[in-house]
Amino acid sequence: MNRRLKSLLLLALIAANCLAAEPAKKAAKKAAAKAPPNPALAPIQDVAGLPRVLLVGDTVSIAYTLPTRKLLEGKANVHRIPQNGAYSQIGAEQITEWVGAGPWDLIHFNFGAYDLMLGKDGKVVVPPEIYESNLRLIVAKLRLQAPTARLVFATTTPMPAEPKPGALQYDLKNADAYAAIAAKVMKETGVRVNDLRAAIQPRAAELQVPGTISFKPAGFELMAQQVAREIESALKEPAPVPEKTASTQKGLRVFTCGHSFHVWIVPLLSEMALGAGIADHRIAGKSSIGGSTVLRHWDVADDKNIAKRVLSEGKADVLTLSPIWLPDAGIENFAKLAVEHNPNIRITVQEYWLPNDEYHPVYPLETRKKVDHNATTIPALQKAQDDYDRDIDEHVRAINTKLGTKALVTVPVGQAVVKLREKIIAGECPGIKEQSELFRDTWGHPTQPIQALAGYCHFAVIYQRSPVGLPRPAILSRNPAWDDKLNRLLQELAWDAVTKHPMSGVRAK
Repeated sequence: MNRRLKSLLLLALIAANCLAAEPAKKAAKKAAAKAPPNPALAPIQDVAGLPRVLLVGDTVSIAYTLPTRKLLEGKANVHRIPQNGAYSQIGAEQITEWVGAGPWDLIHFNFGAYDLMLGKDGKVVVPPEIYESNLRLIVAKLRLQAPTARLVFATTTPMPAEPKPGALQYDLKNADAYAAIAAKVMKETGVRVNDLRAAIQPRAAELQVPGTISFKPAGFELMAQQVAREIESALKEPAPVPEKTASTQKGLRVFTCGHSFHVWIVPLLSEMALGAGIADHRIAGKSSIGGSTVLRHWDVADDKNIAKRVLSEGKADVLTLSPIWLPDAGIENFAKLAVEHNPNIRITVQEYWLPNDEYHPVYPLETRKKVDHNATTIPALQKAQDDYDRDIDEHVRAINTKLGTKALVTVPVGQAVVKLREKIIAGECPGIKEQSELFRDTWGHPTQPIQALAGYCHFAVIYQRSPVGLPRPAILSRNPAWDDKLNRLLQELAWDAVTKHPMSGVRAK
C-alpha cells in the first residue's frame, strides 16, 4: 500500500473514539420494516456500453435516486446501495461490501445528517472527531477498492430550522461545523464536491418538510437535477490512474454462507484485505440466514440460491461456511459442488465459540438459557471447545477424503476466543475487564472484539499470512478502550490459534 493511503487508513482508525450510534440504526431498521419495498433500492440491469455509477447515502439520497436515474437514462447506469446508508460509522464499516466487485466509473456518496442525530442521552450520535475520521477512512477505502472510479461527495442538505415535536432530534447548532469538517476532508483528500446544500438552500423553506430532514417531491426533483448534472460533468473528466500498492498478493473472491455468529465477516475481511494492501479482494456474494445450519443455505430454492449459482459458475476462490452442530449435510453438498467447478477453491469451516459456554449439540439452540459468562472457568470451557473442534475436524477430514481433495480447512475461532477469555481473567487484556463484555447476550452473540478476532482468524487462513500489524478495524472505534493494544492482542491470538491448529492449513513462517 502506498504511504499516503496507508496513512489515511491509520489516521482514521487510530483517531477514532467512542461511538453510541444505535439510535439511528434502530430508527432506520424500524422505518424499513414498516415501509413497502422501495423500487429505488432494487437492483438494476446494466445497459451495455454505459458508465456505471453508484449512489451511496441516507434517506435523502434514496428519495432522489429514481429521478436521477431517469434524468441519466441512456447516459449512465445508476445503481445505489440497497439500504439507508445512515451515518458515517455504518459507512466506514460497510462501504467495502456496498462497493463490491464493481467496476465503477463514478461513486457519489454522502454522510452527515444522521451523524447529527441525538441519542436518548442528548448527545450527538457521531462526535465531530469521529465524523472526520470516518470520512477519511471511507475515502481511503474507496480509493483502494475502486481505484479507477471518480469520487464525488455530496454536501448534506439543509437541516430543519426547528425539529418537529416527536420526531427525531438533531444537533442543529453544529450542522455548519459538520459541513466544514466534510469540506476540509474532501479538500485534503482531493475529492470532488457536489454542493447539494447550496443548490437547495435558497428554496429550503418552500421545499422542506417542516421539522424534518426530508423534502417535498419538488425538492427531491431539484436535487436529482443537481446530482445528474454533477455526475455528467464528473464523467467527462479523466478516470483516476490506480496507484501501485506495496502488496503483490492477489486478492480472492470470497462467498459467505452464515448466521449471526458469522455473516458479519464479509465487510471485515474486505477491510482487513485493504489494510494489507490487497486492493483486489472481492466479495463474491453472501447468503445470510439467522440461526441457520449450512444445509438451510443449500436448501434455498435454486432460482434464488445465489451461492449455488456462483459456485456452479466457478466465480469464487473461497467459500466460508459456519455450521452450528453436526450432522450438517450442507457442508458436503457445498463442497462437492464447489470442487467440481473449481478444483482450486478453498472452503473454510468456522469452529466458533460455544453458545451458552457449553458443547451441547442439540438443534435448535437454547436461546433463552441463562448463562453467567463471568462464572465460566477456562478448564471447563477449553475441554468443551476441544471436543467440539475435534468433531468438526474429523468431519471435515472425512469429506476431504471422500471427495479426493484438500479444499476444506477449519478456522479455530473458538480456540482464539478461549485464549482471549483467559487473558481477561488474568487481567492481561487491554480495555476489557470481564468475559461478559465479549457478548451481547447470555447466548453468546459477539461484541466487536470477538468479531475482529474472528476476522483475523479468517484473514490468516484465507490469505495464509499473519494479521499482526494490520490497522485497527472500524468496528473497534465504537469504544475508546478498544485501542491499538487490544487490536494487537487480537491479531496475535488469532495467528497463534491458526498456526497451531492442524486443520487450518497454515503454519508459522
